[in-house]
Amino acid sequence: MKMTFQKTILGFSIAMTLTASQICIAADLTSGGATAPAEIFTKWASEYQAKTGIKIQYQAFGSGEAIDKMGNKTLDFGVTDMPLKPEELDKMGLIQFPMIMTGLVPVVHLNGIAPNSVKLDGTTLADIYLGKITRWNDPALLALNPDLKLPELAITVVHRADHSGSTYLFTNYLSKVSPAWQSSMGEGETVAWKAGQMAGMGDEGTTKLVADMQGAIGYVGYPSAIDHKLSMILLKNRAGQFIKPEDYVFQAAVMRAAWHKAPKFYAVLTDEPAKDAWPINAASFVLLRKVQENADKGSKMLKFFDWVYHDNNDFALELGFIPLPEDLSEMVQDSWKTQLTDASGKPIWQ
Repeated sequence: MKMTFQKTILGFSIAMTLTASQICIAADLTSGGATAPAEIFTKWASEYQAKTGIKIQYQAFGSGEAIDKMGNKTLDFGVTDMPLKPEELDKMGLIQFPMIMTGLVPVVHLNGIAPNSVKLDGTTLADIYLGKITRWNDPALLALNPDLKLPELAITVVHRADHSGSTYLFTNYLSKVSPAWQSSMGEGETVAWKAGQMAGMGDEGTTKLVADMQGAIGYVGYPSAIDHKLSMILLKNRAGQFIKPEDYVFQAAVMRAAWHKAPKFYAVLTDEPAKDAWPINAASFVLLRKVQENADKGSKMLKFFDWVYHDNNDFALELGFIPLPEDLSEMVQDSWKTQLTDASGKPIWQ
């Protein structure tokens, strides 16, 4: 689908202009997708190449494009922050499994307000994006923040321009907490955003827009917010607690999720009920074709994922990501034994 966006900042433009043939020449394995976990996948790839000599190319172009590219077989593996439903996986001949966790966080640029101090709940956040709340000193915001001197300043709303797993998670959350949002906007990799809002390409473009504009609000991955020193919202969770974004609150939702009941690892970790859980949690999922026509490539990919699960928790934590719990990574690897085969039907993971 071709879409025109005004006021769009392009992110990762160099990576996106590489052709598939150029990538194939440069790399042993081609991958790409979600922009929020791009930093950790790039770090893993660099460390793995130094260890094994195998080069893995990761292109950050968004979850939606990753799904498209897996459908037309121009990637060896894709990465999406929006899990596919079991029937979608079956139709495309794919499997999926979680690889890494983090949080999606609303961020603001308000000079004179202490960082990480503005409080919002789901209803007010939805009303801001619906255009019902347009100034920072709106009575609804003042009621949530009686100790802050919120300015008489227009709110500049920023969203993702691309088809994004982050947008899916954000709109999924708003649909759960705001009937007005659910009925008028719904959820998806993109929605019919209100006129006059700003659009950034990828986490990088969205981050830059918020960082550059006084009065802006947007949503980005937690690692991007940390890297760019953006002020993060304290968001009220389902248990009624205002939660500060940090590692352990993302972990709280991940640890309590019923993964063993999730068909084909389809789990959306928004508005979780745990008392200390962050409301918008992001799992980045790997997409693989069920039948690996090139068994050698299939084996290389699984060995890389196995190395990530068992040897690289420190890299993830340093960059603001949460490794999978051990029992979940074991569950994932058990699934490889039955779901992945070579062209002859032989399992490629023993």
